[in-house]
Parts: sequence; structure tokens; C-alpha cells
Amino acid sequence: MAVVFLGVPFVGYAAELATSEHYLLPSGRSVIGNLYIAGQDAIISGDVQGDVVFLGGTVLVSGTITGDLIAVSGDVTILGSVIGDVRVFAAQAKLLPGAMVGGDLMFGGAEFLAGGNVAGDMMGAALKATLNGVVVGKTRISAQELTLLDHAMLRSDFEYWSPTVTGIDRGAVIVGNVTYHPIASQIPDLNRVLGLVLAVTVALKFLMVLALGFLLFWAFPKRTEAVIHGERIPIHAKAYDIGSYSAHADSDMLFDYVAGAREGLKKVFVVQGEPKAALYLVQRIKDNLGLEALAPHLGDSFILAE
Repeated sequence: MAVVFLGVPFVGYAAELATSEHYLLPSGRSVIGNLYIAGQDAIISGDVQGDVVFLGGTVLVSGTITGDLIAVSGDVTILGSVIGDVRVFAAQAKLLPGAMVGGDLMFGGAEFLAGGNVAGDMMGAALKATLNGVVVGKTRISAQELTLLDHAMLRSDFEYWSPTVTGIDRGAVIVGNVTYHPIASQIPDLNRVLGLVLAVTVALKFLMVLALGFLLFWAFPKRTEAVIHGERIPIHAKAYDIGSYSAHADSDMLFDYVAGAREGLKKVFVVQGEPKAALYLVQRIKDNLGLEALAPHLGDSFILAE
């Protein structure tokens, strides 16, 4: 199963489909399957039980991703957990304190900050890289400016390419071997290679979603009619299914609304809720507000104005 979010109208193989430039998965909500996002920005505060592929401006992950995170964007910030691998190519990428990557971390871009925990290997290239977290696997970095702060802990080998020796604060810990290559140009195309790999990966995933989407679009007939009270009604507009959206007011809110607007009201029609609940609200309006109220049945007719 896949979930597709795009900044332009799109038909895809999806459990949910959005057409806005801004995507939000709120805390407490879950996506079962892969999540594909192409838009201006995205905030993932809920849980994704699959991979997340992002192509766009800014993405913030404060929830949990059980699969991989693949992103090509301007800004990537991880506050939550990614159980799989993280592969990002961004102008600015940040793994903030408290964040966790369960697999490998590969990055490329202008600026990178690793303040969280990485259970696997970390490899990347950036103009400026700052390490202030824990890396369990091997660390290989190319950077014009590379710094290890007090809370940095590299539990395996550390290999880096830089014009100058890395600044290492006193509190930083490196358990394995340290290998320094003084000429950064020994891997001059690493950024370019990382970007190409990520771009190809994202493109292939989106092509797969597009292909599945068009197959489903042609395999299943378009919705041309709806059944309302047993009658087939032709559809001349676009039809969308909303699976988990509810914004109706309850009995108390409806009563308060009528009470606030009682001046000038002549009659109140209660058309929401089950029959018993509707009749209860009718009687409540009559008893407490002194207004004429009724719950009409299907087929009833009324003259609203002479």
C-alpha cells in the first residue's frame, strides 16, 4: 500500500490523496504503507509504517518512520525516529538531539548537523559538518569545515577528508581508528554522486507510483452515480471519499447556537442525529427557549415564507 501526496493534481496508487502544497500528518495519526510526498513542505508528526520519500522544499519529521527516509529538498530536520536508513541531499540537514536513526545515514549538501543517535554507519559530504551525537558504525565524511563537539561519540572508525585537521572538543570520544586525508579533493565528486543516487532513487519510486496509479485508474470504472435513499443520482462533479473526517456539532453545541440566535427565529427544524436524539433536542428547544421546533421526516414539506 502507498500513500501519495503531491503539490499538483495527480492520480496515483494511494490510500490517501492530497492536492495541496502543504502536507501534515498530525500526532496520533498513522499511515500504513509507504508515503510519497512532492510539495512545498511537509510535517510528519504521526507514525508511518513504511518508507517516506520526499521531494520538495522543507520536511520536518517529529514522529516515527518504521522504514527508510529518502529526501531531496532544501531543508530536512529530524526530531523523531527513523527505524531504517536515512538518505538525504539537502541544502541543510539536521539530526537534532534526541532523534534516532536505526540504520545507516547518508547525506550530501551545504550544511549538516548530527546531534542525535545513528545505529549504523554514517557517510556524507558537506561544506560544513558538525557532529554532536552518537554514531555506532563507521563514520566517513568529506567537508570543508568539520567539527566534533562535546557530546560527539564515534564508537567505530572515523575517516574524513578536509583541508584542515578537524576541530575536536575535549568531551568528544572516538573509540576506533582516526584517518585523516588532508586533501578534500580526493573524493571531489562525492556530493554529486550522492545527489545523483538520491535523485535516481526518488525518480524510480515516483515512476512506480505513477505506473500503478494509471493502471488502477484505467482498471476501475469512474464513479458516475451515487445512490441516495435508494435513488440513483448522476454525478456531474468530481467525487471524493473522506474516510475519517468529522466536524459536526453535538447536541449541546447546536442548542447553544440556537439560543444565541433565538431573537427573530420563528421555527427550528432539527435534521441532524438519530430520530430519538433529534426528538430530544426538539423538546429541549421547546422547553428551555420557548421556540417552535420539530424534526421533519423524509418527504415532509413546509412553506417557509408566504
